[in-house]
Amino acid sequence: MRTGREQRPCAGLALTPVDPEAPEPVRALALRLRRVLSTAGFGSLREIAAACGVGRTTVSDALSGTRAPTWATVAALLKGSRVVPDVEWRRAVDAAKDAERAHKGRRRGGTPVAADAPVPAGPGSAAAPGTFSVRAPYGELPGRVRGRDELLAALERELLEGADQVQVLHGLGGGGKTTVALRLAQYAHRQGRRVFWLSATTRERLTTGMRQVARELGVSEQQVEAAWSGRSSATDLVWRALDTADEPWLLVVDNADEPAVTAAVDGAAGDGTGWIRTSPAGLTVVTSRVGNPMVWGGQGRCRSVDVLSPEDGAAVLMDFAGDSGPAADALLLAERLGGLPLALRLAGAYLARTRRGFGLLRDSGDHGLVRDFAGYARELDRLGAELLDRGEPDGQSAGERRLRRLVGRTWEMSLDLLAAQGLPEARDLMRLLSCFGRAPFPVMVLQRAVQTRQELFPSGAERVELALEALGDVSLLTVEDVTLAADQEDRWVMPCLTAHPLVLETNALQMRTAPEPTRAGLWRGAGSVAGVLAELSTAPEMWKVWQLHIPHITAGIRCVPPEYAQSLGAFLELGMAAQRYAVASSRYDLVDELVTLLMERSGTLAPDDPLRSAVHRAHHARLRGPERVRATHDLFQGLVRSLGPDHLETVFARLGWARALLKEGRLGEAEAELRASIRKLRHLGTVPRRLIMAQGNLVATLAEQGRDDEATAEARTLMTELGAYGDGLDVHLAHLAAHALDSGRLLPEAEQLYRRILVQLETSVETRSRLYLDMSRRLAQNLVRQDRRREALDVLGNLLARYRSDPHAMAVHTKALVHPHHIRAALQLDFGEAAQAEAELRSFLRDLAALESGGPGVITTRLVLVQVLLHSGQPDAASRELDAVEADSRSVGETTYRGAVRLWRARCHRAQGRHKAATVLYDEALALTDDPETARLIAAESAACRAAAGAGTEG
Repeated sequence: MRTGREQRPCAGLALTPVDPEAPEPVRALALRLRRVLSTAGFGSLREIAAACGVGRTTVSDALSGTRAPTWATVAALLKGSRVVPDVEWRRAVDAAKDAERAHKGRRRGGTPVAADAPVPAGPGSAAAPGTFSVRAPYGELPGRVRGRDELLAALERELLEGADQVQVLHGLGGGGKTTVALRLAQYAHRQGRRVFWLSATTRERLTTGMRQVARELGVSEQQVEAAWSGRSSATDLVWRALDTADEPWLLVVDNADEPAVTAAVDGAAGDGTGWIRTSPAGLTVVTSRVGNPMVWGGQGRCRSVDVLSPEDGAAVLMDFAGDSGPAADALLLAERLGGLPLALRLAGAYLARTRRGFGLLRDSGDHGLVRDFAGYARELDRLGAELLDRGEPDGQSAGERRLRRLVGRTWEMSLDLLAAQGLPEARDLMRLLSCFGRAPFPVMVLQRAVQTRQELFPSGAERVELALEALGDVSLLTVEDVTLAADQEDRWVMPCLTAHPLVLETNALQMRTAPEPTRAGLWRGAGSVAGVLAELSTAPEMWKVWQLHIPHITAGIRCVPPEYAQSLGAFLELGMAAQRYAVASSRYDLVDELVTLLMERSGTLAPDDPLRSAVHRAHHARLRGPERVRATHDLFQGLVRSLGPDHLETVFARLGWARALLKEGRLGEAEAELRASIRKLRHLGTVPRRLIMAQGNLVATLAEQGRDDEATAEARTLMTELGAYGDGLDVHLAHLAAHALDSGRLLPEAEQLYRRILVQLETSVETRSRLYLDMSRRLAQNLVRQDRRREALDVLGNLLARYRSDPHAMAVHTKALVHPHHIRAALQLDFGEAAQAEAELRSFLRDLAALESGGPGVITTRLVLVQVLLHSGQPDAASRELDAVEADSRSVGETTYRGAVRLWRARCHRAQGRHKAATVLYDEALALTDDPETARLIAAESAACRAAAGAGTEG
């Protein structure tokens, strides 16, 4: 709110003078509104009306002092001017209304009367007819109300059987509360009951409506005048009439979003002394965004009006839009809109309007006209929630009623209401959450941010808690318990804040159009929250928490504007922390997604910014072949020029280049760069983690070159480096070190690390993770190399049993289970368990084929099954599997396995005694291989087969 001495209005806003006869509070309010609108840059009544969603006559009356404006009008004008409609403005509106009522009373020469009393016409004019009605607006009902059968049935029972409680229909704005009440009103009317429909958007409208109810129930005008002039109780008068009515009735109090409007002076909404009460003569129904049972008291029965299911939502779309595409497309659009009835109605109405010609003359650019559900969904992804409000025709309704019909405004009305109640933090909270993803937001993050980042909410944690509670009361936020562990013995429940996706989208839209200082401050706050998230540990016990945060991290990185460098940096740091979690947990699909996104958003950073080089290193590590070598070398050379060869970032970049050389098989160059990097790191003496990683790479490089003794010596050096960590060695570092020790032939030491990792993953309930699978496989291979094959077989058996008992985990990791199945089958053959190996492979093939019919996993597993079948003396069955391999290969255009198929086909023929046919296939297999060891094996088998053919043993 802007305060201070009166300012001269901007010359561009041409208005008539404020009415000198208006009461002083009305004049003062009009002048304050003029100053605000002038400062905001408005130039005309038309412009104000269009921007604020208020009728021009209403704006003119408010700014001239002709009539004291309602709170809804003032809030809309303030919002359009980017001014918070706080409690001081609300008091100014109430003061203006009170003064206007008193002024009217004095002009009549009697006791001040209610503001809703008719104003006598001026001299020489005819009295205007009253247009206020308490009849239900049945014309707003859709042809069919979807998804509310159970709720309506319950309300109809209460209506017919009599209820001793007020029925409070509560939920998110736009959720269909009024529609449910209207359908009930229609039902009551058809049952012969009297129906009274009142609006509680303001106290004035509610009292005016109740006055009309009293008149319709036969209360004398003298009694009405006495009550409305303050000489008796108006609430008691109306309810005596309702209690003694000759026929049963239904009373609907719609849009009671500010319950205090319904309360008696010094009373509460649910205490039974105000405008909302129970009666044996009829049923009272209230619609409100506030669903707190404590507000409505013991006489209130709160019934939630939730969003619709995708199926019901699709039906609503088709009801409004008609034949605008397949039902499947309507279902997808309904899911995108989150089942919100207001959004569904607006989308359907938009499509119905386009079928009637709406938008034909507009320039749609490259996007074309939106004429069906699929096109609307695409346009919604492009434009966001602002597209929805195009479904409401201009002039269809006015003022506050129109605002409730617009997705972009209806929830702002709730925030205006909370601001007027002294909780501006509610709007800040919603704006803050809109900077992140459309997923449950952990309360612990907000709690930590409020406690450690005082600049985020200077008013303190207690105010934030009040705002959260208030947002829950008006259904803008809900608290949801998210279970992070499926293990029933170790359930971890995390409270999270959830909001309808469209609520967050509209708040994000308000962020984009907010004044620059407001926008910058909100993004600074989001950056503070990002800093809190980045502090999260990457240890396995926190992986499920990271999974919950990932949608918020990626959304924040995408949305943060580049001009806010500090906030952008905070989100990029958070992205790098998330990338480290993804690497540690072996979620390489997530690593790829994150580094791609980070590369896109880090382009505005300076070339020598450490954060930029860290992002580039992470990105380059995911490249392959010569491209990776070239990219890592260019980064290294660039940092040598800008930071010097001894800078830490330069050394890290050099390590990245060395690893790229190692992956590309340029082992000598890789060794040289690794040794140079290790010397630099030892000299700097501050980065033991990087030193361990570099030492492990050196061990692998030496082992690849066949220099086993040197590799073992360097592995022992690595063991010394690991000793400095003790029990503080994290999972990712232990993972890398175990591989290096395996390469350096320190097998017991590597086994110890593998087992240590597995125990930590089991303790953290991460036995379904990709890393647990990889470490189990590595441990089995390690045990085989130590000639402990039975132990290896048991390790793999326990691993696969875990996945077979969990269909979801089996479906997620099916491809990763290919190699463990192959290793286990080979071990089973060693122990004479061919029948069991065959059964397990066939079972796994069924799961695998359902996931990737004809893919590499299916083909290689069939080839292992061929080996098992030949081993158990079933060459005919093996041949049939080879037929299937060839069919799978043809279906996906795969040619990689032609040599392997010919080799195993030759072995099948040889097992069947068809040596001449086998030798032909051996020759073809030999021609297709470029591996010397495989070539020697094929040549030896082929020679033996030729000898058998020459000896005349052809079958």
